[in-house]
Amino acid sequence: MGSSPALHPQRSGDETTSTDEKPGVTAPAVAGEREEKSGTSTPPRLQPPELISKLTAEEREQLEKKLKRKIDLRLLPAVIIMYIMNYIDRNNIAAARLAGLERDLKLTSTEFQTAVSILFVG
Repeated sequence: MGSSPALHPQRSGDETTSTDEKPGVTAPAVAGEREEKSGTSTPPRLQPPELISKLTAEEREQLEKKLKRKIDLRLLPAVIIMYIMNYIDRNNIAAARLAGLERDLKLTSTEFQTAVSILFVG
């Protein structure tokens, strides 16, 4: 049985064209095909923006240090608060069990232990 040429694209170089498309209009090849031809799978190396590439090594180090501090100042307070709250919750769940948490919520022993495990994992 023959197949319709419109269903199977024709290959030319790194691009593919289909007989049902306009002549001269090509679509890029699939990435996997490109890797087979070149024999390598490493992506092209990204280049820094022009603004950064013009900086000296010392200026770039100072800029990176400022960026790290800014990220730390915005991220660490939230992480510290979450850690403290998790610690408080781990201590409170033991006290809540003694106060009747399992009885009030009608939890089985396994359900309570699952809740404790989830709490400890974070």
